[in-house]
Amino acid sequence: MENSAAGQCGNDEAARLRFAASQTKNPQQFIEKVDYLYAHPEETSQDEIELIDGTILDRYSAPVRDRNGQHHGRIWSFRDITERRKMEGQIQQMQKMESIGQLAGALLMISTTFSPPWWATFTWHGRTHPSPRLCWNIWTT
Repeated sequence: MENSAAGQCGNDEAARLRFAASQTKNPQQFIEKVDYLYAHPEETSQDEIELIDGTILDRYSAPVRDRNGQHHGRIWSFRDITERRKMEGQIQQMQKMESIGQLAGALLMISTTFSPPWWATFTWHGRTHPSPRLCWNIWTT
């Protein structure tokens, strides 16, 4: 427990860490990452944390050293990136819809370019037939 975040932070800090973890969608992963960083003091880390209320946080942590390189702890920074993630999702959705629109436009162009002009208006005995070639064969025989 000595190298764990809870062991290094004391009782009050351990309670704060447990509370913070309880607010995340994956508390175990949150605690494991904090423990890992305390066990590896030279590591710098950046990741995303999703909270149970849907908020997404960008978490950054780095070692704090003085001019002589002596380690004094870690700095933690949390930034709310929820709106940015929502906008990125909307942009991806718009790109998908644009691709579908381009495909539909291409199919429409192909069907109008390679279809005879009588395709939709060809009738036999007052009814539009699903196959103009069949109608043409019936009418010409």
